[in-house]
Amino acid sequence: GLIQTAESGVNEIRNMVLRMRELAVQMANGIYEDTPDRNNAQLEVTALINQVTLIAENTRFNDVALLDGSFTTVNIQAGNTTAETIELSFVDMASSGLSINAVTIATQSGATAAMGTLDSALETIASEQATMGSLINRLNFSISNQSKASVMTERTPEPGWYFDRDGWSQRLPISDQECMLICLRNAPLGTDRKQVERLIKKLLE
Repeated sequence: GLIQTAESGVNEIRNMVLRMRELAVQMANGIYEDTPDRNNAQLEVTALINQVTLIAENTRFNDVALLDGSFTTVNIQAGNTTAETIELSFVDMASSGLSINAVTIATQSGATAAMGTLDSALETIASEQATMGSLINRLNFSISNQSKASVMTERTPEPGWYFDRDGWSQRLPISDQECMLICLRNAPLGTDRKQVERLIKKLLE
C-alpha cells in the first residue's frame, strides 16, 4: 500500500545516511590525510547525498510523490463513514529536507561536524519510521475491524437456528417443532400453552 511504499523508501534512505555517518566517523580520525583519504571518502558521500534525493523524489504511489516534501495533509478513508479517515503527512526526505546536502568529510573538522548533522538526520528518519509503523498498525486494525463487522452483518439468523456464544459461526439447525418445544419448556409458569403455540406458528410462517 501507500504507507508501505513510503516506508520502503525511508528504509533505503536510512541505510545511506548510516553509511555516510560511518564514513564521517572514520574520516574524523586523525590517522587519515585530507589527500587522498578524505577526498576519496567525500566522493562516496557526495554520491550518497545525490542518491538520497533521487529516492525521495522517485518514491511514488499511483504516480504521487511521497517523500519529496509535497505529500502533506492527505486524508485516506479508513472505514465506512466520513468520520473514519486518517490524515497523512510525510517529512521531506530529500538531502535538503534532512539538512545533509552540504555535508563534507573532506577535512577532519568537517567530518566531525558531519557526525552531528547525520545524527540529527537519523533522528528525523527514526521518528518518521515510528510514525509510519503506527499508521500501518492503525490501518490494519481498521481493516480487521471492518472485516469482522462485515462478516457479522452477512451472517443473519434464519428461522430455526441457535445463536451461541461464538456468534453465528456455529449454528445448530432445529425443526419448527423442536423450536416450539423449547419455547414451551422455557415459558413462565401459568402461561397459556395454546396461546404460545399460536404465537410461535405465526412467527414461523
